[in-house]
Amino acid sequence: MNKYAKPQFNKVKPELISLAFGMMMIILFTITNNIVYAQKEPLEKSSNTTALPSSSSHPKLHAVKIISPTKGQQVPTGKDLTIIGTSSGNATSYCQVLVIVNGIKPYQPTTGTGHGGATDYSTWNYVLTSKYTTIKPGPNNKITAKYVCMDKPSVSSFYSVNLTGINVATSPDQSTKATTTAATTTDNATIKNNLSRIS
Repeated sequence: MNKYAKPQFNKVKPELISLAFGMMMIILFTITNNIVYAQKEPLEKSSNTTALPSSSSHPKLHAVKIISPTKGQQVPTGKDLTIIGTSSGNATSYCQVLVIVNGIKPYQPTTGTGHGGATDYSTWNYVLTSKYTTIKPGPNNKITAKYVCMDKPSVSSFYSVNLTGINVATSPDQSTKATTTAATTTDNATIKNNLSRIS
């Protein structure tokens, strides 16, 4: 054998090259597909990882909240009532808070009282007067706050409180006066406490 002679390679048929290329593409596709599928597979089905708790076990976060009156609170019937709340909005969020009482439409606009001015609904209030409706006697009074954004009208958040309306006599005796004064003091303390948590 001549050491300077060129080695002879067998000629490879084009069909074999095509077959090898096709097999490599199938293998590559299978590997890539498995990687992508593994990323989409829910965490609960994976046997080697700890499943995260479902979202139903977490409390629902609200973009709006009524802080006064509080759930279950007794309030006088037929009187003006100031409703105070908070929201995730600010002066630049293009969002607002509306309220509805006992399902009587339309929703009523609230007043933004946040540090950013009248368009800052991070804190808000609404004075319920007889021009709209009043609290009725009994436990079936519901106030709902609705948080809506102008740039996302289909996305809303709601928060409701149920109240008990109590009749207050026009000329209360001393025991009723003491109860009313105690309730007012408690309400004022609750409002101050809730507002201090916001700040």
